[in-house]
Amino acid sequence: MENALETYYNAIIYSNALAYDFTFYPDEGLPSPSDQPWGKEEEESIISNLLLNLDYSVSQPADVEFVIVSRREFPDSASMRIEYRMVYAFRNIGNREARGEAEIGLRKRIDGRWVMTSWADYRDTSLSWGEIKLLFK
Repeated sequence: MENALETYYNAIIYSNALAYDFTFYPDEGLPSPSDQPWGKEEEESIISNLLLNLDYSVSQPADVEFVIVSRREFPDSASMRIEYRMVYAFRNIGNREARGEAEIGLRKRIDGRWVMTSWADYRDTSLSWGEIKLLFK
């Protein structure tokens, strides 16, 4: 299950880690329309744009840390709450750091692979993951 989080940097792998009905829920405290959820197709486009704008001239354009705070597992589904810290180096806008929490829904496919069905974002005092993604929407 953790692999779905750790492979964000590869758009193809990330896309394969998303369920067909994946939904991203930005922090509800963001101003409208930024607080509106989006689906898999838009998520793939955002991640593609984000990856295209990373500054690959630095040794580590993306640094992601997360801690699983709680986890619930069932035979064919799971959820986990994480605390995250993400730092990205972008070519045109410099470094951006996101801190927050997320509630992640997962489903076990018939082939045994886990896929992400949802990510509900809760920002900390800094930018959230959703706010960084909105820069590339």
